[in-house]
Amino acid sequence: MPSKKVVSLLLISLALFLAGCSSGGSGNSTSSGGSSGETGVPSVTTEQVAHGDVLDAMKGKRILFVPVALGAPSTDRWNTEFKSIFGQLGADYEVANPNFNTNNMISIINSHIAAHNVDMLILQPPDVSVLDTQIEAAKKAGIYVIVLSEFSDATGDAYVGPNLQQMAQALGQNMVTRCKAEGKNQVAIIDGYGTDAFSILTNAGWIPVFKAAGLKIVSEQEGQYDPTLSNKIAATVLQQHPDLCAFAVNLDLGAIGVGNAIQQAGDKGKVGVYTIDDGSFLCPALQSGLITETADFNLPGIGVAVGAVAQNLFELGKPAGSTRTVAFSPYTIVNGSDVHNTPGTCYTG
Repeated sequence: MPSKKVVSLLLISLALFLAGCSSGGSGNSTSSGGSSGETGVPSVTTEQVAHGDVLDAMKGKRILFVPVALGAPSTDRWNTEFKSIFGQLGADYEVANPNFNTNNMISIINSHIAAHNVDMLILQPPDVSVLDTQIEAAKKAGIYVIVLSEFSDATGDAYVGPNLQQMAQALGQNMVTRCKAEGKNQVAIIDGYGTDAFSILTNAGWIPVFKAAGLKIVSEQEGQYDPTLSNKIAATVLQQHPDLCAFAVNLDLGAIGVGNAIQQAGDKGKVGVYTIDDGSFLCPALQSGLITETADFNLPGIGVAVGAVAQNLFELGKPAGSTRTVAFSPYTIVNGSDVHNTPGTCYTG
């Protein structure tokens, strides 16, 4: 879990990275040769010179993206952003698809580290500890590691993604307000896999809020980000707890299943559904009231931010693992009335 001392960063506030937030192994520093230890572009330069410095730092760099799986709107969108950013800068970019198989993911990463045929890994860990060995091995091999969206116990050179705990706290407060206004005190939680960062950090956000407000958590189950499984769980919970106020659902995929269960039970509008993320498929559900609120964290912008962090790692040229940083994206609580007025909402792959 990120330290409380870590300051949430706006995606475009990249001056913090240029001030020395990053690290690296195989990249070449574009130091102007000024004061001792100075790295990056010269302290006085022109856009034309800086342009050349960046292209020199990125040219031929081998970058591999290993998500949990391709095919989801989130990972497909990030893949699109990375192709564009790194292609324009002259880097060699590839993506591997473990297809939800953790053993495949580990094998892919291990083989690239052993062959040392990458300069940077962009990883989306399926849980907080499963890639710890690979992340440490990559850093020892001089390979930069950016951990994307799913926090990992092994920090890598940078984490770029949503501030899940803070978003869940905000959603939790909104659920408390709703439940108090309706005179109800029962809520249910539907997690992801339980051991993944989204599950751990969202629970660290909204559970203390519920307890402080005196709300009773009548069910906490793992929906595994599966709309069908989440639908079945929600249908059973609704039967067992007819006075339920709201569901706290880990991600938008599961929230769709929960919203459909509420509608099928004839309780649409009576039981709230609060979740995180908002791909294009969720926006109609928000507008129709099937989903009450979501925390949008500008997922497309995170892809752009990863590209900027990667550039800074290669430009500064410090050894892999020598410095580590966390960059949180900003978030906005979105409902059906403002879904199209928030940057990053309704994105597609």
